[in-house]
Amino acid sequence: MLEWDQLARGNSELAKLPPDHRWDSLPETVTGLLNAALCKRPMSAAYRELVLAALQHGQDRRSAGISPDVVFREYGNLHDAIWHHLRNVLSTAHRLDAILKIDMAISLATRASLSGYHRAKLEETGSWAGIVDHLVDEWILFNRETTG
Repeated sequence: MLEWDQLARGNSELAKLPPDHRWDSLPETVTGLLNAALCKRPMSAAYRELVLAALQHGQDRRSAGISPDVVFREYGNLHDAIWHHLRNVLSTAHRLDAILKIDMAISLATRASLSGYHRAKLEETGSWAGIVDHLVDEWILFNRETTG
Protein backbone atom coordinates (compact mmCIF):
# COMPACT_ATOMS: atom_id res chain seq x y z
CA MET A 1 0.00 0.00 0.00
CA LEU A 2 2.85 2.40 0.71
CA GLU A 3 4.28 1.95 -2.79
CA TRP A 4 0.83 2.51 -4.25
CA ASP A 5 0.44 5.63 -2.09
CA GLN A 6 3.71 7.05 -3.41
CA LEU A 7 2.50 6.51 -6.98
CA ALA A 8 -0.94 7.92 -6.12
CA ARG A 9 0.59 11.13 -4.75
CA GLY A 10 1.93 11.69 -8.27
CA ASN A 11 -1.67 11.98 -9.51
CA SER A 12 -3.01 15.52 -9.11
CA GLU A 13 -6.57 14.42 -8.27
CA LEU A 14 -5.49 11.87 -5.68
CA ALA A 15 -2.67 13.97 -4.23
CA LYS A 16 -5.10 16.67 -3.10
CA LEU A 17 -7.06 14.17 -0.99
CA PRO A 18 -6.20 13.56 2.66
CA PRO A 19 -4.61 10.10 3.11
CA ASP A 20 -7.75 8.53 4.61
CA HIS A 21 -9.74 9.61 1.55
CA ARG A 22 -6.94 8.67 -0.82
CA TRP A 23 -6.93 5.18 0.64
CA ASP A 24 -10.71 4.92 1.34
CA SER A 25 -11.58 1.22 0.87
CA LEU A 26 -8.49 0.47 -1.21
CA PRO A 27 -6.78 -1.63 1.52
CA GLU A 28 -9.82 -3.93 1.61
CA THR A 29 -9.84 -4.01 -2.19
CA VAL A 30 -6.15 -4.98 -2.28
CA THR A 31 -6.71 -7.68 0.33
CA GLY A 32 -9.64 -9.03 -1.68
CA LEU A 33 -7.61 -8.84 -4.87
CA LEU A 34 -4.69 -10.79 -3.40
CA ASN A 35 -7.02 -13.36 -1.81
CA ALA A 36 -8.87 -13.84 -5.09
CA ALA A 37 -5.68 -14.12 -7.11
CA LEU A 38 -3.30 -16.03 -4.88
CA CYS A 39 -5.01 -17.77 -1.96
CA LYS A 40 -6.49 -21.25 -1.96
CA ARG A 41 -9.93 -20.19 -0.72
CA PRO A 42 -13.22 -21.16 -2.32
CA MET A 43 -13.23 -19.12 -5.51
CA SER A 44 -16.68 -17.57 -5.18
CA ALA A 45 -16.03 -16.38 -1.60
CA ALA A 46 -12.73 -14.74 -2.55
CA TYR A 47 -14.21 -13.07 -5.64
CA ARG A 48 -17.24 -11.90 -3.67
CA GLU A 49 -14.92 -10.27 -1.11
CA LEU A 50 -13.04 -8.52 -3.91
CA VAL A 51 -16.19 -7.37 -5.71
CA LEU A 52 -17.75 -5.95 -2.53
CA ALA A 53 -14.60 -4.00 -1.63
CA ALA A 54 -14.11 -2.74 -5.19
CA LEU A 55 -17.75 -1.65 -5.49
CA GLN A 56 -17.28 0.41 -2.33
CA HIS A 57 -14.01 1.82 -3.65
CA GLY A 58 -15.77 3.05 -6.79
CA GLN A 59 -18.54 4.63 -4.74
CA ASP A 60 -15.96 6.30 -2.50
CA ARG A 61 -14.13 7.71 -5.52
CA ARG A 62 -17.36 9.15 -6.94
CA SER A 63 -18.23 10.70 -3.56
CA ALA A 64 -14.77 12.28 -3.43
CA GLY A 65 -15.26 13.81 -6.89
CA ILE A 66 -12.50 11.73 -8.50
CA SER A 67 -12.92 11.09 -12.23
CA PRO A 68 -13.34 7.51 -13.46
CA ASP A 69 -10.10 7.87 -15.45
CA VAL A 70 -8.24 8.03 -12.16
CA VAL A 71 -9.74 4.69 -11.12
CA PHE A 72 -8.09 3.11 -14.16
CA ARG A 73 -4.78 4.75 -13.29
CA GLU A 74 -5.10 3.60 -9.68
CA TYR A 75 -5.31 -0.01 -10.76
CA GLY A 76 -2.36 0.52 -13.10
CA ASN A 77 -0.40 1.94 -10.17
CA LEU A 78 -1.51 -0.99 -8.05
CA HIS A 79 -0.23 -3.43 -10.67
CA ASP A 80 3.12 -1.61 -10.74
CA ALA A 81 3.44 -1.58 -6.95
CA ILE A 82 2.58 -5.30 -6.65
CA TRP A 83 4.96 -6.17 -9.50
CA HIS A 84 7.77 -4.26 -7.81
CA HIS A 85 7.12 -6.17 -4.60
CA LEU A 86 6.91 -9.54 -6.33
CA ARG A 87 10.22 -8.95 -8.10
CA ASN A 88 11.82 -8.69 -4.68
CA VAL A 89 10.21 -11.72 -3.04
CA LEU A 90 9.51 -14.40 -5.67
CA SER A 91 11.50 -16.33 -8.23
CA THR A 92 10.92 -15.48 -11.89
CA ALA A 93 8.64 -18.46 -12.56
CA HIS A 94 6.52 -17.83 -9.48
CA ARG A 95 6.23 -14.09 -9.94
CA LEU A 96 5.08 -14.41 -13.57
CA ASP A 97 2.33 -16.80 -12.55
CA ALA A 98 1.40 -14.53 -9.65
CA ILE A 99 1.23 -11.33 -11.72
CA LEU A 100 -0.96 -13.01 -14.36
CA LYS A 101 -3.41 -14.06 -11.64
CA ILE A 102 -3.23 -10.63 -10.07
CA ASP A 103 -3.88 -8.91 -13.39
CA MET A 104 -6.96 -11.07 -13.88
CA ALA A 105 -8.18 -10.04 -10.43
CA ILE A 106 -7.37 -6.38 -11.20
CA SER A 107 -9.64 -6.65 -14.26
CA LEU A 108 -12.49 -7.82 -12.05
CA ALA A 109 -11.75 -5.15 -9.45
CA THR A 110 -11.67 -2.43 -12.10
CA ARG A 111 -15.02 -3.51 -13.49
CA ALA A 112 -16.53 -3.67 -10.01
CA SER A 113 -15.10 -0.27 -9.05
CA LEU A 114 -16.55 1.33 -12.17
CA SER A 115 -19.89 -0.33 -11.42
CA GLY A 116 -19.74 1.15 -7.92
CA TYR A 117 -18.77 4.51 -9.37
CA HIS A 118 -21.83 4.46 -11.63
CA ARG A 119 -24.17 2.95 -9.04
CA ALA A 120 -26.85 5.62 -9.48
CA LYS A 121 -27.10 4.96 -13.22
CA LEU A 122 -27.17 1.20 -12.64
CA GLU A 123 -29.94 1.63 -10.06
CA GLU A 124 -31.96 3.71 -12.55
CA THR A 125 -31.80 0.90 -15.10
CA GLY A 126 -32.42 -1.86 -12.56
CA SER A 127 -28.94 -3.27 -13.15
CA TRP A 128 -27.64 -2.66 -9.62
CA ALA A 129 -29.74 -5.35 -7.95
CA GLY A 130 -27.74 -8.54 -8.16
CA ILE A 131 -24.56 -6.84 -9.43
CA VAL A 132 -22.35 -8.74 -6.98
CA ASP A 133 -23.67 -12.14 -8.03
CA HIS A 134 -23.52 -11.14 -11.69
CA LEU A 135 -19.87 -10.06 -11.53
CA VAL A 136 -18.81 -13.06 -9.45
CA ASP A 137 -20.66 -15.61 -11.59
CA GLU A 138 -19.40 -14.08 -14.82
CA TRP A 139 -15.84 -14.11 -13.49
CA ILE A 140 -16.04 -17.74 -12.36
CA LEU A 141 -17.33 -18.68 -15.82
CA PHE A 142 -14.51 -16.70 -17.47
CA ASN A 143 -11.91 -18.44 -15.29
CA ARG A 144 -13.27 -21.86 -16.19
CA GLU A 145 -13.13 -21.03 -19.89
CA THR A 146 -9.61 -19.59 -19.79
CA THR A 147 -7.92 -21.94 -17.33
CA GLY A 148 -9.63 -25.17 -18.32
